Amino acid sequence: LSLGLKNLTKSEYKVDYDKENVGRKIEIHPFSKVGHYAFMDARYEWLHDGRLLPILESEGLLDVFALEMDVLAVLLDMGVEGALMDVPQLEALRDELSVTVVKAEADVYKTAGRMFNINSPQQKVHVLFDPKSEGGQGLKPKKLTKGGRKKERNNEPILLKDYSTDADVLESYNNKVTQALIDYAEVNKLLGTYVLGYLGVEGDPDKPCRIFDGKVH
Repeated sequence: LSLGLKNLTKSEYKVDYDKENVGRKIEIHPFSKVGHYAFMDARYEWLHDGRLLPILESEGLLDVFALEMDVLAVLLDMGVEGALMDVPQLEALRDELSVTVVKAEADVYKTAGRMFNINSPQQKVHVLFDPKSEGGQGLKPKKLTKGGRKKERNNEPILLKDYSTDADVLESYNNKVTQALIDYAEVNKLLGTYVLGYLGVEGDPDKPCRIFDGKVH
């Protein structure tokens, strides 16, 4: 069970609201819909608070809860005040990292000796685990995916695609291709999450600029 507010509300109170995910992008919805979403969030936060506090007390966790609430107050103040951003410096970093990402991607292809979709786990499986005679690295798979573990529990045949190529797996090998993939993932995340995540991507409505009047809230 997910511990998100809406999932807990559906589980405990049998109320299923905000099926449109209004909170993800309130600016595209009419005020009445946003108002109802905000009301439902506040109402069920309050109800869960009354239900969960006695449980926390019985488990001796109120001190931990108080610590979390103290931090929350600071975060809310920060959200209202906002954090100043050096936009020209961030734009310069975007340009620099964009070049670095291209170089890191090229290094992956060069090291692997072939081109493939770096962001496709299934293609990475073949690049890493196929025999060298077939163009792979011949590495031994170490960790099953969630689907692979389910197959294992059900005594179903485990295929190569059922093995994971996540960061933990990549870091466990002493291999030039896995290291190149790690380097690419790090710089790609830095660009996508911490630079473009704030600056946005022009022409992409799903990646808007999150800097307003020189601040991030």
